[in-house]
Amino acid sequence: MNYFANIEKFGSKVALITDKENFTYNSIIDSSNKIFKKVKERSLILLKCYNCFELLIAYVAFSRFNCPMILIDNNLNDQSYLEIIDEYKPDYIFQPKKNKKDKINYNFFDNLGNYELLENDKKNNTIINESLSLLIPTSGSMGSPKFVRHSYQNVKTNIDQVTDSLKVKDLDRSITTMPLNYIYGLSIVNSHLFNGSSIVLNDYSLIDKKFWKLLNDKNVSNFGGVPFMYEVLSKIGFENKIPKSLKYITQAGGKLSNDILNEFIQISKKNDLKFITMYGQTEATSRMSYLNPDFLETKAGSIGKPVKDGKFYLINNDGKKIENNNEIGELVYEGKNVSMGYAKSHLDLKKGDENQGKLFTGDLAKRDNENFYYIVGRLKRISKIFGIRINLDDIEVLLKKRGFNCVCIGNDEKLNFFIENEFENEKALNEISKNIGIHKSAIRLNKINKIPRNKTGKVLYSELN
Repeated sequence: MNYFANIEKFGSKVALITDKENFTYNSIIDSSNKIFKKVKERSLILLKCYNCFELLIAYVAFSRFNCPMILIDNNLNDQSYLEIIDEYKPDYIFQPKKNKKDKINYNFFDNLGNYELLENDKKNNTIINESLSLLIPTSGSMGSPKFVRHSYQNVKTNIDQVTDSLKVKDLDRSITTMPLNYIYGLSIVNSHLFNGSSIVLNDYSLIDKKFWKLLNDKNVSNFGGVPFMYEVLSKIGFENKIPKSLKYITQAGGKLSNDILNEFIQISKKNDLKFITMYGQTEATSRMSYLNPDFLETKAGSIGKPVKDGKFYLINNDGKKIENNNEIGELVYEGKNVSMGYAKSHLDLKKGDENQGKLFTGDLAKRDNENFYYIVGRLKRISKIFGIRINLDDIEVLLKKRGFNCVCIGNDEKLNFFIENEFENEKALNEISKNIGIHKSAIRLNKINKIPRNKTGKVLYSELN
């Protein structure tokens, strides 16, 4: 199921916009055919994601040629990058030319702009499930080789759901505020290109004047952001910067504070701007619910109702469905956008659909009398910092590989590390920040003589403070 198979019909319409030039749908197809047509169908491709025309053209090309892709952050540290290559043994790597390639033993195959396509010099006998389309890191995978396996049906279903929820049309124009390896950012790109809309390619931060120049000069009609981005928008006076072309903004990736939420509710009312809050996870190909803007005030703080053809319900500790309203339980989602499962190496790529359309979210929620859902807590050891979903257990495993004998506790504002090793604070802080991809301002290090454990060796997190 090739979700970009029919974009030829958009022909001379503008698809991608940079600060220097525009790319039509025809030019994307022409470029992809010239550069990537020689790549064998169903080859496994690793892409280092940077918001530029080269990456977007390659992404569309490999989607059209039915090549499964591994999407990783362009800023991933070298050690994690090499570990992922070693675990998955991709047939090709598409990366910026300035990246090092002396340690990966791949041969030059072709190039596009500032990117180059490298070919594996060893024959790859990896068995790949015919449904596999994308391997996406869970938002906080920190360079871990653990990826979410998405099928073509998962991605196409999500495109349909986002299109339905946001009424995406060919006249819409979005701007990239997140990289493609972040599922929320990818879903915006997918839904716009599928519908013949256009995307302004931006890699500037929200505090950069160049971002606002692009937003105004290119007549952007919408953009999305995670809670941290909305905190930034609040600090820099977003209401005074809203361009006339902007029609709606979306928010996902975690819960907004009440103050920020109320601020943007009022801003949207005063400026005839739709503010749409959504809820999702990487494992559900980004979106599971959305709150209709008509209920923004009366249902403030709600994640709304399930997206098209999706279903929510709550279960108690015994796994039984909760029938009564206003009772708290784990939120379960069912839909065709639920991913097939996880992969930790190339050996897992042959696996089929292990989830069977059902996702246990790990979030605690309640349902009101009108079937609106509210997230009230977490069942798993997960934090969301700067909109990045962090599995605290995964962090511990990764850092132990890096030589830190530590455990971690955290919330949505700060990660606290308790380390048995002797360490130099600033040096350790920089190294941990680099490895997990979280700015050091959200990290606190604590020296501990011994990690508290019970007789079976299980960490007693309640004794850490």
